Amino acid sequence: MPDGFRPYLRVRASSPQTPINDQLKTRMQLVMAKRYNAQTKALDMSSFHTDPDFRGIFCGIFRSHVMSAAIEIMEKNIPDLVALNLNNNNIASMEAFKNAHTRLPNLRILHLADNRIPTATHLIALRHVPLIELVLKNNGLCGRYKDHAHYVREIQRKFPKLKKLDGEELTP
Repeated sequence: MPDGFRPYLRVRASSPQTPINDQLKTRMQLVMAKRYNAQTKALDMSSFHTDPDFRGIFCGIFRSHVMSAAIEIMEKNIPDLVALNLNNNNIASMEAFKNAHTRLPNLRILHLADNRIPTATHLIALRHVPLIELVLKNNGLCGRYKDHAHYVREIQRKFPKLKKLDGEELTP
């Protein structure tokens, strides 16, 4: 450089921004319809961003505004949803679920394995959802307890109706 200083470039890796528009919502709705099992009332959104129908569009539901759009689609099109699989989506925040108990009133089963949920406090948005089954394995919060029994007690305390945690039946 003419002034004797070297340029300093700082590059951060991040996922692309995802503007919510009608095209994205339509594509999300099509993918969700394909992944919905009407017999079990279950929606499999695991690894959602990798679905081939999103070719050319990044749809990372780990972003709260994208998850909010997904919940809006569920609310309008799958109001009787009972089970939701969100495994492997890099989710760190459940903020989009703060009104899930009214928007998805039948939701009882939630799979959140292989995400990035750091602490049980991040699950507070789900506190009014009467979950009976919850899968949290392979999230940061799982390793924050002194032993497995303490982890189970803490999660049960947050979700008193829980009957199954990480695939294991719970005792009342």
